[in-house]
Amino acid sequence: MKVIAFSLLLTASTFSLAQDFAMDEYLVRWMLLDVGNSSLRVLKTPDRSFMNIYRPDGPNTSTVRMSGADAAEIGSALARLQEIHDSQMGAVDVVSEEISAGNFTVTFRTSRINGFSVVIQENQRFTTNGVTLPLNEALAIQPYLLQANELLDHLNNSVDF
Repeated sequence: MKVIAFSLLLTASTFSLAQDFAMDEYLVRWMLLDVGNSSLRVLKTPDRSFMNIYRPDGPNTSTVRMSGADAAEIGSALARLQEIHDSQMGAVDVVSEEISAGNFTVTFRTSRINGFSVVIQENQRFTTNGVTLPLNEALAIQPYLLQANELLDHLNNSVDF
């Protein structure tokens, strides 16, 4: 009987400790897509939820964090990706075209040395919130960005702390 009583006391003590824990600091990361060298993720913190494109480039890592509204705007800009790529092919000099997308600018750039790339950059001075993607990665990510608000809603409704 003493062993059982001790065991119950230990269990009750464990439950009371568990009630003292609070989940006030967390980061939930939902990996939507890994393509090439990039990842598209949906993230949730106690304060906000956002979309994220993460791209490690050797010793440098670039990432862009965006709201659902901005992600959808970027997705709409990327809808012209193939058309702009085709129009820039064969360019002798550096050619670029910019599209405004919410709080971001999407730049489609072609050069003989670096080829075609897409730069997604926040419209703020001195920001590092930006990423450069090759054609295949931008094409793969684009449809998910159009669904950003639905994806964020799903994460917010599925994970509640």
